[in-house]
Amino acid sequence: MYILGKVTEMDDEPSLMIDDVYVIKGGNGSGIKIDLIEYPKHVSTRFLFLTSTDVLTILDPAPAVQEAYNEKIAAK
Repeated sequence: MYILGKVTEMDDEPSLMIDDVYVIKGGNGSGIKIDLIEYPKHVSTRFLFLTSTDVLTILDPAPAVQEAYNEKIAAK
């Protein structure tokens, strides 16, 4: 699963807060539409807390994914 959101590093565990979280669906680079699905589903909170042991890596999104995310956030 690939998630996308605004990452804030904190001093203590949990060491990361991810705000405005979405799961990325589609968009494999061959012109398929990128869908961003709110995550976690069925809750009113729009952020996650993660400990440093939960994170494998943090990457910058591809430009098309970043654009889709910015549009989704602007539409809120």
